[in-house]
Amino acid sequence: MIVYMITDATLLFESLLKTTEVKRVDFKSSQYRLDTDTLKSEFVKDILCMANTPGGDGYIVLGVSSRGEQRDVVGISTHHDSAALEELVASVIEEPIHFEYFPIQYKGTSCALLHIPSSSARPHWPKKDFGKLRKHVFYTRRSSGNREASLSEIREMFLSSIRVTDIPRRRPKLPLHILDELAEFDLPKRTQAMYEMLRSIASTVSLGKYSLVSQEKYGWGIPKTFALVRNVGTGVANDYVVFMYPIAIRKNDIISARSSVAHIISAYKYYLETREKTIKRGWVVNGHVSYRLNQTNYTQGKRVSPIGKRLMHNSYNLVYISYQNIYTRLTVLEWGTGDLQNSWDEPWGKIVKWKSFITDKSYYEFFIPAVASKADLLDRISNLVSWVNTHPL
Repeated sequence: MIVYMITDATLLFESLLKTTEVKRVDFKSSQYRLDTDTLKSEFVKDILCMANTPGGDGYIVLGVSSRGEQRDVVGISTHHDSAALEELVASVIEEPIHFEYFPIQYKGTSCALLHIPSSSARPHWPKKDFGKLRKHVFYTRRSSGNREASLSEIREMFLSSIRVTDIPRRRPKLPLHILDELAEFDLPKRTQAMYEMLRSIASTVSLGKYSLVSQEKYGWGIPKTFALVRNVGTGVANDYVVFMYPIAIRKNDIISARSSVAHIISAYKYYLETREKTIKRGWVVNGHVSYRLNQTNYTQGKRVSPIGKRLMHNSYNLVYISYQNIYTRLTVLEWGTGDLQNSWDEPWGKIVKWKSFITDKSYYEFFIPAVASKADLLDRISNLVSWVNTHPL
């Protein structure tokens, strides 16, 4: 995965208004419409052509009309979610294209900036017919607009994607770009395969007590499934709550995952506070408030115990593992999170440290993007566990 960062999108927006580079910058006066497959394909084609075009990062500026070198900021009235747009592109295009959508406020006018980093995985192409796009046809961007690529342009795309730094990794058993064991799966099977990868490597990295937890969907967007594993390599009972995502992780996915863990612990705390009261058929009832505790259980052999008890009494961490990218600019405090203590990046992922509002303990969040193979997952999880063993809470 290409790691990229825009520290001030507004400054970049202002500089692009003055640019004369038309091949790598595209100005559009209105927001993309995504009402039909045809309209969606126009957006996908723009991203595809920009990713296939040589010469560095590409940008699409929304809310700005362009006539020659004259730029007029006209604004847009709506915005799209960056991860949702990336999911759309991923569903159509072969080889992931990483880009990000930035809402911009410029002199009181709402605009947007799409950043498409230079792709080392070029060329990209549609893997199916979709709207105006044709399967297995190569597209690129020229000064005159988006076009089907010529044979020489296609050849240049393939040659430019072969870098000297890639050669040691390219043994005969590996494909040209990256070993992707999940590409052929549909989304439900990809999720299942990712959890199976974690289960199969757990003991190799000193993780035990693996449980795949399925929750009742309460109605507030909580994920149904996560894996629960424990670090058995140290004397400290350290649990990992692992959420697997088959495409990209959006901001709302992270908030929902945090909330699901917080609700489980809160339900168990509520149970402790009310266990002397009426308990009927797995429901703890107190006035008009009730929690379904039987849906927050995990099975370990023949013994069934509440997850809330395990998480409340032991140290735990949250782990987000994505097949593609992860939204990591979330620093706002959401319910179930806590006080932000620190955050930093490691070569294998991003780390955020919180002090929980629910348990009054500290815990880590780990963000691990672009996992496409069992070997890659083993390497990343091994680094994660090693890091935690040397940085106890």
